[in-house]
Amino acid sequence: TDTDTDIKEIYKEKKNTSKKFIPPTLPEVIKYFFENGYSIEVGKRAYQGYSEANWHDSKGNKVQNWKQKMVHVWFKDEHRETNQPNKKPITMKDIENGELERNPTI
Repeated sequence: TDTDTDIKEIYKEKKNTSKKFIPPTLPEVIKYFFENGYSIEVGKRAYQGYSEANWHDSKGNKVQNWKQKMVHVWFKDEHRETNQPNKKPITMKDIENGELERNPTI
């Protein structure tokens, strides 16, 4: 019937307009960890792990929302940033200027 056809067309249109996942860059992930008070080193590890797995999780499922995945998997108390006396403090400017990529020991 026409109603069934209309419903199928609407479903197809909705399915085709779903957002395609665009992987974040390393600076985006680092910035997200930093802004939320988590270790930049852990952010780098998270990024490398998902990047190497082509943005699939440990169960083989495609990551749909990287921020949500970071919160649920990586934002743990043990990953909170703590002040380390011999380490230069990192600023948002360092992250935005790509300083962490040029000097990974920061």
